[in-house]
Amino acid sequence: MGFVKRWDVRQICNEIGRCSAELNSPYNDGFVQWGAKKDLYEIKFFLDNILINSPKFAVEDQYLLDKEKEKLISILKNDIQ
Repeated sequence: MGFVKRWDVRQICNEIGRCSAELNSPYNDGFVQWGAKKDLYEIKFFLDNILINSPKFAVEDQYLLDKEKEKLISILKNDIQ
């Protein structure tokens, strides 16, 4: 029996994107915006803890380096995400 992936990265990113939209909406007050930012911090802390306690893989350093290069290129093109 094979592995069944029970999560969807695109859906998770969409949910986080919705939270970001509320955080950055000029129509929300500071209480709503702070609540959204606090939720994003909770997700960050949760992920940081998982990643720190996870195994290291041979291809991981190259993957992270490639992602940093992509980010740098976006910044240089003024296409910040």
